Amino acid sequence: MKGQVLARGQHRPVWQKLVACLLIYGLVMVETLWAAPDQHRIAVVTSSDAAINQQVVAALAQTLQRQDPATGYRLKRFALAQLRQADDAVALLQSSDQIVSIGPAAAEYLIGRELSPPLLCALITRSSFESLLARRHPSLAVSALLYDQPPQRLVRLATLLQPAEQHRIGVLLAEGGSFNASPQAFADSAISIQPVVLAVDENPLKKITPVMKASDAFIVLPDVGFYNRLVAKLAIHSAIKHQVPLIGFSKKYADAGALVALYASPEDVGADTALMLIEQGRQGAASALNYHYGQHFSLSINQRLAQAFALAIDRDSLISALSEVPVTRSAEREQ
Repeated sequence: MKGQVLARGQHRPVWQKLVACLLIYGLVMVETLWAAPDQHRIAVVTSSDAAINQQVVAALAQTLQRQDPATGYRLKRFALAQLRQADDAVALLQSSDQIVSIGPAAAEYLIGRELSPPLLCALITRSSFESLLARRHPSLAVSALLYDQPPQRLVRLATLLQPAEQHRIGVLLAEGGSFNASPQAFADSAISIQPVVLAVDENPLKKITPVMKASDAFIVLPDVGFYNRLVAKLAIHSAIKHQVPLIGFSKKYADAGALVALYASPEDVGADTALMLIEQGRQGAASALNYHYGQHFSLSINQRLAQAFALAIDRDSLISALSEVPVTRSAEREQ
């Protein structure tokens, strides 16, 4: 597995631009093939027509064709708004072999419905998926491709950013969040994790600053909680002030002042969704109690900040090291 680097100012490959331009045409074309009896039919429900959702669908379609051409997958895309207005929304999906939701809104719409095909939720965080499981229809088989990066991969990146005899890693969590990994991931006694759990009524700066000052690296996790909007600038400002490498969960974090960002791009999500569909198609129904971390990842580095911190960060070396981190694809849901 090889990570995909998205550096500032780097342009997308021409093939990706062509796919984006032809996406609507391609989706219309597969509509005419939906009824073919010898095809594996996948209904894709997007939360909106936003570019990120279209990019995920494009990468999903291309990866299915490249990785498993013999199966003959056929995708039919439904916009969430379209299903909400349809009188026979469930019937439209029942003729598929598998259903994929792109984004949390589509997952929320589908997870409580009585559907025969298994549902795979993509482009969704662990916290969002866990909150939706309580609404799951008892007969619906559900799984999720998490947008979150595996804890093992994040911790490995934190230890690679600067040398330290004892790696002290701060992790920013919203209330109710968690940061777990297999016991083997932290078997090294030279690694300690210090969570910072923020409640709505707490002063975020008072909670972040002490841990930031005592950390060798600091990780911000994706979450639907309030802190993503209100605390991002505080975390970045504190990290720069105390010269602590901050690991964000999107390219925007690196652009705004985080040292690095480790995340899943739309192309990463689409590729991993396709791989999960292929695996589930071969092994049978999905489990409602399993999440899956993605194999693909993207890395964005704020080189100006690295120079200011006097850190020599080699992108290729980081990607190579992160690609070798053993990651459990399937993680059992916490009870």
